[in-house]
Amino acid sequence: MSFEFFNSLKKDIFYSEEELYEDLEEYSLVEDAQNDSLLNFYAKAGFLRGEKEEKIINLFMDAYDEDPISSMKLLFYVRDKEKGLGERRVFRIILNHLGRINSSYLAANINLIPIYGRWDDLYSLFDTNLQGRAISLIRKQIGIDLKSENPSTLSKWLKSENSSSEESKELAKKTRLALDLTSKEYRVLLSHLRKRIKPVETIISRGNWNKVKYGELSSGAMHKYSKAFFKHDKERYMDYLDILKSQKIKKDEVLSFGHIYPYNIVKSIIEDSSNEENYYREMWEKVLSNFNCKYGDTIVCLGMSEKSINKLYKPSIFYGGIGTALYLLDKNRGKYKDYIITMNPKPNLVKIRTEVLGERIEEITKKSVTDEVNVESVLDIVLFAAIKNSINQNSIPNRILFILEDKCKISFSEERHSNHKDYFFDDKDYNRIKEKWDKSGYRIPDLCFWRIDGYKENSKVIVDSNGFQYAFGYSNEIFKFIIKGENLSSTSLVDEVLSNIRYSKICSDI
Repeated sequence: MSFEFFNSLKKDIFYSEEELYEDLEEYSLVEDAQNDSLLNFYAKAGFLRGEKEEKIINLFMDAYDEDPISSMKLLFYVRDKEKGLGERRVFRIILNHLGRINSSYLAANINLIPIYGRWDDLYSLFDTNLQGRAISLIRKQIGIDLKSENPSTLSKWLKSENSSSEESKELAKKTRLALDLTSKEYRVLLSHLRKRIKPVETIISRGNWNKVKYGELSSGAMHKYSKAFFKHDKERYMDYLDILKSQKIKKDEVLSFGHIYPYNIVKSIIEDSSNEENYYREMWEKVLSNFNCKYGDTIVCLGMSEKSINKLYKPSIFYGGIGTALYLLDKNRGKYKDYIITMNPKPNLVKIRTEVLGERIEEITKKSVTDEVNVESVLDIVLFAAIKNSINQNSIPNRILFILEDKCKISFSEERHSNHKDYFFDDKDYNRIKEKWDKSGYRIPDLCFWRIDGYKENSKVIVDSNGFQYAFGYSNEIFKFIIKGENLSSTSLVDEVLSNIRYSKICSDI
């Protein structure tokens, strides 16, 4: 390799033109389903929690009108507290609307509501055309629970007339009247059933930690009280997790951490002022073992705005982006382990040296603030480090992952002359960059561009003819795609839900 080439590479890195950029949003990347309402609902469902009811309903009804059975499967997936998104508000708003229009498809599947969700989800059907169906289901379950040695959790979620909430009192009264019970009869009924189910809250409030039956808890309860279990019943709790692993239960079926993602851990650490490093480190190790990173080493370049970094603006973007970067830092094993690429204040490889999780998150966050990412400079930085340190091909990262917020611009080192591109990274850009790698005797890493904003873009995964991967929006499925590096399309992600045996109970008999 010539010394002139080496120096020209340094010049490319540090003197790239600052005003030349392309905004990814200018290009249409919806070819797998531009008008697919099912896909649009699936893609956006995880980001609707704070949206207006009208928007939520309209988005779902577009899918419902297109394919009512498939949309019902997606709806229950959205609510699924064990294997789905666990979105309670979105689910209840849609339930209420379907009840008002007297949906025969919901009526046929009303018994599944407490299976994928909770019994109190049925209150969304009160004062709708399906209230009678909801009451019938409640009445039937009460009859079963009174005779059963292992009653359901229905009584836990039925509203009490002595509640401090006026709304809960009103719902309790409607429930009691619909069951044709007096206030005393209703109160005695709830008290009798609740004593028999012994909810975990009652057990831990009395300090009876050794009586907690971990195998009977939902993943939601396991996650909610995991810190308390770790603190007060660590030995039994960790033994339970180890038993699950030793029995080779599938990772996504482990009740405790199979459904906890880096996103959740980062969120908990940032929001928890107690700074209990030992607890979070053990939880982090469990999360790391839940996902098999098949792609090999991936070096990350984040582009996040100061607004997102302040966590007051689209927190899912912040937690999802930082969580993924943190995960990959710990999974990498080669020469670039613990390194990320920063644009702040200039393109560079930065090593995250601390092992303390909170401090690692803080360091990644500081290095992520930028309004623009120069793709060519990123690739040049990795190549320059390889040349300078005589790193062999086997130690080069297999992939470079760009995690970009919607306000972050994409730039290149040379101006373009064509106004239309199917993808922002076209053949001209790629071939020019690849030539540098070829001349240096290295294979250029695979490239994945993840626009993590889930509000303006439909969540989807696209692979172009060059094998570049493009992902849009944050969801658990997108994260798993990023980690596994498999060539999936967003349509295949939806099909995976629709064909899942877990949702085969949802029937079309109306």
